[in-house]
Amino acid sequence: MTQRGAAMRSWILPTVLVLCTSLFAQRGGSGGGGGTGTGGGTGGAGGAGGSRGGNGPSVGNIPTTGFPNSNSPNLYPADLLFIITGKVVPDDGTTISDIATLQTDCRGQRHTVGHTDMKGQFSIQFGGGGLQSQNSELPDATDTGSSSLGKSGSVSSNVNDLRSCQLEALLPGFVSQQVELASRLDGDSYVDIGRITIHRMAQVQGYVISATSAAAPGKAKKRFMKGVSLEKKGDWPAAQQKFESAVEVYPKFAEAWLELGRVQQKQGRVSDAKQSYAKALEADPKFLPPYQELIRLAVTEKNWAQLEATTATVLKLDPVSYPQYWFLNSAAQYNQRKYDLALKSAKRASEADVQHRIPRLEYLLGLSLAQNHDYRGAAEHIRTYLRIAPNASDAVVAETQLIQIESIEPSAAERPE
Repeated sequence: MTQRGAAMRSWILPTVLVLCTSLFAQRGGSGGGGGTGTGGGTGGAGGAGGSRGGNGPSVGNIPTTGFPNSNSPNLYPADLLFIITGKVVPDDGTTISDIATLQTDCRGQRHTVGHTDMKGQFSIQFGGGGLQSQNSELPDATDTGSSSLGKSGSVSSNVNDLRSCQLEALLPGFVSQQVELASRLDGDSYVDIGRITIHRMAQVQGYVISATSAAAPGKAKKRFMKGVSLEKKGDWPAAQQKFESAVEVYPKFAEAWLELGRVQQKQGRVSDAKQSYAKALEADPKFLPPYQELIRLAVTEKNWAQLEATTATVLKLDPVSYPQYWFLNSAAQYNQRKYDLALKSAKRASEADVQHRIPRLEYLLGLSLAQNHDYRGAAEHIRTYLRIAPNASDAVVAETQLIQIESIEPSAAERPE
């Protein structure tokens, strides 16, 4: 390797620390989304079910007919309170038993606008200076175009902007239909868009709902639900006591162990929280949310070995629904200087993230290729990153690295490393 190439290697390594931590920096709560319920509790909406944090991006979408005419008339005053309702349903006749995330895609700019309830129904209020949902949260890590976010971290309050948007549902293991909103907006302030159909993908082994928890006796469930209620109110010590009593009655109550860990973490007792998450996984090894909490802690602590191991376990259970975990797996390997493995994982992430919902993946691919001496490919991916995320916080650093990589490329082509 040339001296210039060696210098470039040592200089670009710290960048992935930022790439890795930034993926979760945009998310609310310790479990992947605050919700209007617990803010750190069970279910994406704060209800029982232990599914909160499991709503990673789906892969792919049903083709659409394109964007509506940008010259469409403005049908709504800017300050109108406007409600969109509907239901998310699988195409195989089953019903969903988890919280689905709802996102708009407005000319390539994605925003999380709310969630369904446990039966797939949703109601989202736009306009009036903001956006409200029965299950809203802070921006998801898959959001793009953050410069257009309003005070609540959601899409613009101008309802007419929605005429260039599609609405879709994100749920692990499913591909969502995209519903064009322009054809549904006819001037009414209340619009039922009907069904958003989701298509089941390959069978996966990991689940966001615990099988063992369903067998919990009534006494344990009653204590668990009381703990959830206290958790919603922010009474962490009291909630902790209820969850502890629930697992005392039924030690295989994985969801109670999960919530116990979350309230312990809220109180700064991270070591105890890790033990509770481990107990949840001991009770139900295929229950994904405890893994996701451990992943977040590994990112926060920059524990790359633990992050690599935990993401690898999740990806064995479900290799199709979580491109962000392929990304984090690659970043963990990169930070341990396992550049060959990092490149393989980054490529798997790219295959899963067909909608480019994780723009920084292009950046990580570029850095991984550079470490593997493919400077031409590295430059191409970093250019792509700068094109799709020109206003990213690390854009200036990426531009500088691109210049360095481009300066290496001619000499690398002239002689072997």
